[in-house]
Amino acid sequence: MALHLREQEMSLRDIAKRLVITTGTKKGQHPLTRHRHAHAA
Repeated sequence: MALHLREQEMSLRDIAKRLVITTGTKKGQHPLTRHRHAHAA
């Protein structure tokens, strides 16, 4: 899905907002959430 959106010239930031992790310990979170908080600190 991410590759398809990237091919449509969508920014990585916008792609990350659209995607949600569906399994594992990060279930329900958006990708790159950790990176956004790291930059804010």
